[in-house]
Amino acid sequence: MNWYKSNVMTMDDYGKLIAYGSRSIIVLVSGLDGNSVYDLQYNRLRLNTKLGCGRIGAVSFSPKTDFLEDAHYLASIDEVNIYIWKVKSMVCDHIHSFGNKKSKNITLLDVTWLYGCLTVVALSDAGTLHKWDIQALTMRNYTLDIKASPLTLAACPHKKNLVALGCKNGHLFVYDLTGDGQLLHKLHYHERNINSLAWCPVPYSPLNTDQSTEPLLLASIACDRTGLCISRAGLDMFNETTVALPMRPMRKTTFRNKNNLIWSCVKWIKPTILIVTSGFGEIIKVEIRPDMVSGPIVSLISDSHKDIIFSIACPRESAKLYLWSSCMGRKLIRTPLLRSKEETSELPLEVPTLGGFVYCFSLSPVNSADFAFGLGDGRIYYWNVSNKRQLELITLSQSVDSKVLSLAFHPQDEGLLAYATGDGRVGVFNLTRKRNNNNLLKTVLANPIYRLCWAPFPNTKMIKDAKLALYAVGNGQIVIYNDMSLWTDPFHLKDYTQFNEIEEKLTTPVKRIEMAWKPNYDVVAIGNSNGSIYLLDGNTLKLKHVVNGHDQSVECIIWHPTHVTSDYSEESKYKNYFASSSHCIRVHQLNEDCKPSLVVEFKGHKEKINELAWSPHHNLILLSCSNDFTAKVWNVEKCTLIGVYSKHLSTVLCGIFSPCDADIVFTGSADHSIHSWRLSKDLHNYTTEFKKNQDTPNIVKEKIVTKVADNSKTDSSKEQSNKIQQFPLSSYELFIGKHLEKAVDKFIDSKYTNNVSVDEEINYLAFFGTNTEMKKFLANEYCALKKKSSNQMIPCMNNINIWGQNLEGYFKDAIETKTISDWMIAAAPSVSYELWTKMCEIYASQLEDVGEVTKASTYLVAIKKFNEAATMLLKNNLFREALAVVKSQDKQNDEIVLKITKRWAEYNVLHGHPKEAAHCFLSIGDTLSAISCLTKIKQVKELSLAAKLARYIDEDMEESLVVNILKTEHFKHHKWNEARELLKNHPKLNYLNMWTSVHEAMYELDPKVTQSMIRSWICATPNKENSSILNYILEHVEYKPDYYDKLLKIVGSEFISDASLLMPMITVFLAGQFCLIALQYQKTGLFTVDSQKRLIKCFALAYNYETVYTDSNSKFNKILSRLIMWIFPKGPLTSDSYAYFELNNNLIKSIRAYLCYTCFSWLKPLYTSINKKFSLPVDDDINDKEKYFTEIIILTHQFQQLLNNYMHDIMDLETSNYFKAKKEIKRINQLLTTSSSEVSIGGTINEELIGCLKSSKSEVENENTEILGSEVITSETNELKYMKSLTENMKECNIDNITDCNKLEQEESNDCCMLIQNKEIHYLQNNNNAITDCDIVCTNDDSTKVHEINNSFENTNDLLVMEREKCKAEIYQFYQNLKTEIDKFNLIEPESPVKYIAHLEIEASKKKELEKIVTEFENKRIDSPNPFSFIAELKTFIHNLEINFKYDTNGIACL
Repeated sequence: MNWYKSNVMTMDDYGKLIAYGSRSIIVLVSGLDGNSVYDLQYNRLRLNTKLGCGRIGAVSFSPKTDFLEDAHYLASIDEVNIYIWKVKSMVCDHIHSFGNKKSKNITLLDVTWLYGCLTVVALSDAGTLHKWDIQALTMRNYTLDIKASPLTLAACPHKKNLVALGCKNGHLFVYDLTGDGQLLHKLHYHERNINSLAWCPVPYSPLNTDQSTEPLLLASIACDRTGLCISRAGLDMFNETTVALPMRPMRKTTFRNKNNLIWSCVKWIKPTILIVTSGFGEIIKVEIRPDMVSGPIVSLISDSHKDIIFSIACPRESAKLYLWSSCMGRKLIRTPLLRSKEETSELPLEVPTLGGFVYCFSLSPVNSADFAFGLGDGRIYYWNVSNKRQLELITLSQSVDSKVLSLAFHPQDEGLLAYATGDGRVGVFNLTRKRNNNNLLKTVLANPIYRLCWAPFPNTKMIKDAKLALYAVGNGQIVIYNDMSLWTDPFHLKDYTQFNEIEEKLTTPVKRIEMAWKPNYDVVAIGNSNGSIYLLDGNTLKLKHVVNGHDQSVECIIWHPTHVTSDYSEESKYKNYFASSSHCIRVHQLNEDCKPSLVVEFKGHKEKINELAWSPHHNLILLSCSNDFTAKVWNVEKCTLIGVYSKHLSTVLCGIFSPCDADIVFTGSADHSIHSWRLSKDLHNYTTEFKKNQDTPNIVKEKIVTKVADNSKTDSSKEQSNKIQQFPLSSYELFIGKHLEKAVDKFIDSKYTNNVSVDEEINYLAFFGTNTEMKKFLANEYCALKKKSSNQMIPCMNNINIWGQNLEGYFKDAIETKTISDWMIAAAPSVSYELWTKMCEIYASQLEDVGEVTKASTYLVAIKKFNEAATMLLKNNLFREALAVVKSQDKQNDEIVLKITKRWAEYNVLHGHPKEAAHCFLSIGDTLSAISCLTKIKQVKELSLAAKLARYIDEDMEESLVVNILKTEHFKHHKWNEARELLKNHPKLNYLNMWTSVHEAMYELDPKVTQSMIRSWICATPNKENSSILNYILEHVEYKPDYYDKLLKIVGSEFISDASLLMPMITVFLAGQFCLIALQYQKTGLFTVDSQKRLIKCFALAYNYETVYTDSNSKFNKILSRLIMWIFPKGPLTSDSYAYFELNNNLIKSIRAYLCYTCFSWLKPLYTSINKKFSLPVDDDINDKEKYFTEIIILTHQFQQLLNNYMHDIMDLETSNYFKAKKEIKRINQLLTTSSSEVSIGGTINEELIGCLKSSKSEVENENTEILGSEVITSETNELKYMKSLTENMKECNIDNITDCNKLEQEESNDCCMLIQNKEIHYLQNNNNAITDCDIVCTNDDSTKVHEINNSFENTNDLLVMEREKCKAEIYQFYQNLKTEIDKFNLIEPESPVKYIAHLEIEASKKKELEKIVTEFENKRIDSPNPFSFIAELKTFIHNLEINFKYDTNGIACL
C-alpha cells in the first residue's frame, strides 16, 4: 500500500467493500466480515493504457443517490488522471487527464465525492479544485486564492458543494463549490501539515443539546503535537473544542520510528466518538459528550501496528464496526471497535501486503506446507500455507538492499536457505538460529544471479567428506560454493568442463542462463543464451548430449519429480522427463541410453515464458508463467491446455503448485501480488476470445488547467474546424457506397422480380427504406453519439430524438443522468404535462448544483411549487429572492416568511451586517435582537435608535444606552445642546440634564489656570474668576432633590480608565461627582463625609493625570489646581476654608494634603519668572518696581504660612508608611512571579554575610548623604539608620542568633522616633512664637546680616536696589526653612529594596501585613499625594534655584 497518503484507502458505508491503492494498482477487497484472511476476496483494477502516470494518490467510493446505491462507482487519481470505475463490472468508465508522464501541468493530491450526487472533486498541488459531473461529463475548475499549499480534501456529508481543505503549515480552508465558488472560512490552528480531516456524521453539534442549529463540525489533525481540533465549519469556523492527545506512547509494546515521523489520521464514526491514530502507531478512541466536565475521554484501542499508521478506513452504518488500518510495515489490520465486554476477546486480523515484484518461490524439503518467496524490495518471507485462520508471513531478511531473484532450500539440512540478489550477492540463511543467521558468501558475480542449485561438488570421490555444494548461475557463468565462508573464493564450472568444441564454431558467445539437476543428481541440464541445452554427467560434469530446438535463450529448465502423491508406485515413470521454456515450452524424455527425445512442444504464450513448475500431485501436469500476464496449465500426456489464469495485471514471474492441495496454484507477479487460485474454478478456456474492454472508457484530455471561461476562445477555432457529423455511423459508408450492391439487389427484387428481400442489418439504406428501418437506424445513430459523450453531440442527439419521435425515452434518460437542458424543458409539454413538471423539478435541482440557483427557482415557481422555490433560495442564502417569491403570492405562508427572515437575520449577524439584521429582527418583532444589532454599530444615530426602542421594553437598558451616548459622543465633543435634544425623547431620564449642565459649566468657568490666577488665589486677592462651582451649580443648573438617588445609580464611584478617551472621560466622571456633591450640599449645607470621599477621589484622579501627562494641551492644563480653586475659591489660607466640612480629621487631612501639593507645585513656574525679572537691570520706574517687590514679599510670606500649616499633612509618618507598603508589595509581587532563587545561609556569619553587610552600609551612607548647592549635608541619624539596615540585612541573610540585634534595633528606632518628635515640637513652638503678621523667621546671625545690608543701602540711597535685595533675602530664608522641613522628612524615607531573599514564604507573609496597612489607610483617608515624589521634586527645584540666592563671604547677597 502506498505510504504518506491518508486517503489512499476507503470503505463503503456498510462495510462490505474496501479499496486501496498499491503503487499504480487499485485493490478491491470483499468478504470483510470473515474470520480468516482466506475469506477475503481480492480484485485488482489497472487500466492498460499509456495514460497511467505515477502511483495511486487517493480512492473514494461514490455516495448513495436517488438512483444508485452506495459504492456504485469508485474514483481514483494518480499524478495527472482522474479515473471513474464501475465497481460491479470493475471496468473504467471515464478518465479525465491533465497531462502525461512527460508534461505534467499539475499533480493531483486527493479526490472525493460530493454529498448526494455523482460529482467528483479533485485537489491539485497548484491550489485548484476540479469538479467533475460524471453524468453530464462537465468539468469546472476553481482556482483557490490561497497562499498555502493544499494537501488533503474532505467533502461535507450533509451539505452539497461544501469541501474542506487541509494545507501545509497548519492552514485549514472551507470552500463552497456552488456556482463560481466561494472561500467561506479560514483557520490556522495547527503548526504543521494537516494530514487528515473528518466531518461529524450528524449536522448538529454533539457537544450541546441544541439540535436546531447546524454547525457542521469538522475535525482536523496535523503532523505536530497540537492535538485534535474540532471547528464549526458550517457557522463561523470558531474552535468548538480541542482534544489534547498523549505526548508519550500509551502502548506497552515496542514501536519503530527511525525517522521520528509524526503522522496521524482521524475518522468520525459516531456523533460522540472519534478514532485517531497517534504518532506512535496506536489506535485511540476519543469520546466527547456535552455533560462531561473533565473533558474528552482518550483511551487506547489497539497497538497492533509496530510502525507509523498512514491510512484508516471505517464504515458508517455497519452493524459490526471494524477499523482497517495500514502502516509502513506493509500490514493491513482489521481492528474491532465499540465491542461489549463479551466481544472484547476478538483479536485483530492482520493481512500482510507485499512491497515488490515476486521473483521466486522455493518449497521446503522437510515441511511440505512451508515455502519461501523473494521480493523485489529485498525481503524474503516464509509462509506456512496450512494456517487457514491467519496469514502469517515471517520476514527472514530486512537487510538485503537488492532484489531477491532466486531461493533454494538445502535438500538435506532443513534449516539452510540460500538466496541470490540482483547485484550478484549470494548468502545462506540458517532458519534454526535467531541471531547471526545470515551467512553472506564472497561475491564474484557483479550481475544478477538467476538460479541457485544444491548439488554434489564435481568429482566428489576425489574430495573426502564432501557435502552438497551451492551452484549459482549469473553473468553468463556458473560458480560453485563448496565452503560456506565469506573469505573463500568459489570455484568456476569452466575449471571442470569445457565446451570449446561446440562453441568455437559459433560467432556469438554463449552464456549460461539456467541450470537444473535431476533429483538423483546423475544428470544436470544447463540452458544457454543461444537456445541450446547441455546435458552433463552429474559426477564428472562431462558433456553427454546437446539439445536444440529453442530459438531464443532458455529461461527455465525443470525435471519431473521422482514421486507424485497420486501415484502409489515407488517412483514415477515420468521421472526422466524435463521441460524447458523460452518463447515456447518443449518437453523432452531421456531414454535408457540417456538420449533426449522431444515429447511435445507448446506455443500458447504470446511472450517469453519465465518459469515452469511440475505438479507434485499428478503426473505430467505442467504450469507455465509468462510475460503476457497469464499463467497456463498444460496436460503433457494429452498434449492439451487445461486452462488459462489471467487475473494478474503484470508479468507473471514465478509459480508453484500447492504442496498441500492438488487444486491450488500459487503465482507471483510484477504487480506486487501472489495469487492463490484453483484449477477447478479460476481457469478459462484458451479458445475463448478475450474482450479488451466492453465499455471503452471515455478519455478527456485537458492540457491547461484554468477557469471555465478562460479556454473558450483558444479552442473555438479548432472545434469549428472539425465538423460534427449528424450521423457518425453512416456518413462515411454512404460516401464510399459500401452497401450500393445491396441497394441494387433490393431495387431489382422490388421492381422487376417482385421478391421481398429481408435485410436484418440496419445501415444507411434505412434512408431509402421503411419507417421501422428508419427508427432502428436513428436509434443506432443515437447510441453512437451517446458513446462520444461530448457536449458538442447534444444538439445532434436532440435532432435524432425529435426526428425519431422518441422524446419520452430521451427525456427519461436525461432525468436519470441529470442532463436536462432548456431545450428539453421547452419540448417536454409536447409529450405530457406530468413529464414537464417532473423535468422542471429535476432541472431545478440540476441548476442548483451548478450554482444557477435563481434560475432554478423560476422553474419551481413555474410548476407552482412556491415553498420549494423559497426553500431552495433560502438554502443558498438568497434571502431577498426567497421573500420575493413567497410574499408575491396571494396566500403567503407566514411560517416560511418567519423562517426566511429569521435565517436572514442570523446570517447578517454572523457576517457582520447589523443594519440588515436589525431590519429583519424588527420585521419579526424581536426587539431585543434588533437593539443588540444596533448597538454593535456604535454610531450615534444607531445608538439613539436603540435607545428609542429600549424606551418601550426596558428602562434600565434605555438608561444605559443614553448614558453611553452622552459619555462617548456628546460630552466628548461638547455637544450639550444635542444632548438635551436627545433627552427630550426620553422624559424619564430628565435628571441627566443636570449632568449635562454641570459638564457644560466646568468649561464655562474658565478651566485654564494661569500664574496670575494662582498668585492671586494664594495671596487671597479677590478675583471674579475664582468662584465656587457648587454655588454656580445650585444657582444656574436646574435640579430636583430626587435626582440624587437616580444619579447615584449611573455615576460610578470609581473611575474606569480609557487611554484613548482619558481627558473626556475624566471630565465626565468629575461632572457626575460634582452633581452628587452639589445635591448633598444643597440638602445639608455641608460637605458630608460621603462628599469628602468623592472630593478625594476627584483630587486623586486629577493628581494621577497630572503626574503622567505633565505637558497636557487640554483646556484643563492643571486640572487639580482648577478643582482646588473651585472648592476653595477664597484661597488656601482663609480662616473659614473648612467651616462647611463635616468633621472627619482623616478625610480633611487628605484634602489638605492635595491642597498643599497644588500650591507647592506652582513654586517652580512662579519663582522662575521672579528670577528672570531679578536678572534684569534696575530702571527708574521706582513705584512699579517697589510694588512688584512688595507683592513678591507677600507671596513668599503666604508660601511660608502654607509651609507651616499644610506641609505636615502631606509629609507625615502614616502617609509615608502607606506608600512604602505599596512599593514593597509591588517588589514582592515581582519576586513571587519571577520565582527568584532562594538564598539559605546558616547561623554563623561567614564571608558572604560580611560582604553583604559592608555593601549594605555603603548603600545606606550613600542614600543618606545629599548634596544641596555646594554643601554636603549628612543626616544626624546615619549611624542609627546603618544599624537598622544592618539588622534587616541579618534577617534577610537568615541569621538565627539575632535577638540582641532585634533589641538594639527596637531601642534605636524608638530613640529615633523620639528625636524626630522632639525636633518637630520644638520647631513648631519656635515658629508659632516667631511668626507674627507674616514676619520672617530667621536666626540672629541672619537678622544681623540683613540689618547690615539695609544700612549699607540707606547710605547709598538706592532704595530700589535695597528692595530687590530684601526680596532676595526673604526668598532665601524661605528656601532655608523649606530645606529644613525636607531634611526632617529624610529621616523616614524608605530604604532601597532588598536584593537577597532568604525565603519566599517570609515575603508572602510580609505581603499580607503590608496589604493590611494599605487597606487601613485607604479606608481612613481614601488617598493622598505621594510624599516621596513630592519631596524629590522640591529637592530638584531647590538645588537649581539656590545658586541664584546665596550670600558671599562678606554677607552681601549677590546674584
